[in-house]
Amino acid sequence: MRNHFKKVDLINQKSVEKRVYFSVAEAKKIRRLAEMRHLTVANYLMRAGLGKKADAFPADDAISALSNFARALENFHKIYELENHLAEEKIIVTLYRQSRSVILHVAG
Repeated sequence: MRNHFKKVDLINQKSVEKRVYFSVAEAKKIRRLAEMRHLTVANYLMRAGLGKKADAFPADDAISALSNFARALENFHKIYELENHLAEEKIIVTLYRQSRSVILHVAG
């Protein structure tokens, strides 16, 4: 998994501590958004509070898994195409196209 932000020794650079209170739902959402960006909750909140950009990057393993699935489906399709299974071919083509569109959507 890639790390898109350089880690900094925050303890030696930061001297002000703040406490923030959230509902359980808000805390879960903030944690999820921070994880999507490969940031700690504190770093995510600091970037958001300062108006800094924190792009979300797709998980490398999810894209890899989807790509592997699409390749396997494509190979499966080639075998069925050789054997003239037209009904199954339509299903395989549909699944392949859907998996490719998910990959493209996730990859941004």
